Amino acid sequence: MTLLQVEDLVKRFEGVIAVDHVSFSVDESEIVGIIGPNGSGKTTTLNLISKLIEFDEGEMYFKGHSFSKLKAHEIALMGIGRTFQITRLFRSLTVLENMFVPVIEASKEKKHKEALEWLNFVGLSHLKDELAGNLSGGQQKLLEIARVMVMEPVLLLMDEPFAGVHHSIVSKIVELINKLREEGKSFLIVSHDMHTIFGLCDRMIVMNEGKKIAEGDPEEIRRDKEIIRVYLGV
Repeated sequence: MTLLQVEDLVKRFEGVIAVDHVSFSVDESEIVGIIGPNGSGKTTTLNLISKLIEFDEGEMYFKGHSFSKLKAHEIALMGIGRTFQITRLFRSLTVLENMFVPVIEASKEKKHKEALEWLNFVGLSHLKDELAGNLSGGQQKLLEIARVMVMEPVLLLMDEPFAGVHHSIVSKIVELINKLREEGKSFLIVSHDMHTIFGLCDRMIVMNEGKKIAEGDPEEIRRDKEIIRVYLGV
């Protein structure tokens, strides 16, 4: 069943078309990757879906219902979570205190229990009293994943989750994504880490200059001559 449907999404910045009539879908329990050169519109697409910025044209549906007019916080409450290439943590708060930030309408006991459960899930429970700013880059990525999961998203949008972290953390994040997919979660992941993203995703979307230029399973994408041209210039 289709979870997210994006139709003819367009975003312009002062006449430059950053996202040019892009359409795709994400199904339930599916991992979809978005790849492409720098400036191809990948992160902008995630920002449009999560409503960090408004789109100019197009339509978006979640579980068959349009959410194009909703605000960012309404989209989060609807079941769409988001992580960022540069983590957006409160670095002067502890790891555990960061976990309480997104929680709405829950008792103190319930919040504390769920926060500890998710910290344990990502392997950070032993650092719950540490300041978030003291964590390594990889640990901060894990904390951001744990924090967004407190909101119980059905679909998680992830921007460069493997960038700039130790390979052991990359393996940990991949393991977490696969575990969450087994529990019914879906993912839309932007990444430049070709080795990791090709081994993780069910389906790939390739963008260049704001356009979707290819879509298919990882092996199809590997063999696509247009993608070779875009990446290698041949």
